[in-house]
Amino acid sequence: MIEVHFYGQLRRLAEDPRPNAVSLRRLPVEKAPTVAALLEHLGIAPAELGHVFLNRRLLFTCSSMALWLQYPEVRVPAGRAPLETPLGAGDRVALFGQDMSLLVV
Repeated sequence: MIEVHFYGQLRRLAEDPRPNAVSLRRLPVEKAPTVAALLEHLGIAPAELGHVFLNRRLLFTCSSMALWLQYPEVRVPAGRAPLETPLGAGDRVALFGQDMSLLVV
């Protein structure tokens, strides 16, 4: 299973989208073998994203501040774009919407 946490406007996709609930969904790896496949399965356009974290490390951001602050990054496999990073059982993905793009720490 993959654990997907939603923040900002993307909370609407959680099993319980209430502001005081844990915004979470669990999906089998087969439904989302890569981050891009996960986004497609959830119906999220990359343009809706502010940040993507994989196992608490920055995978993708639209903010240059996160890189300037030397946020720990995911090592993307050679020849792959960040969103083409493979996912595996036990991975935790955090998706922050564009409305959360100024948050970096």
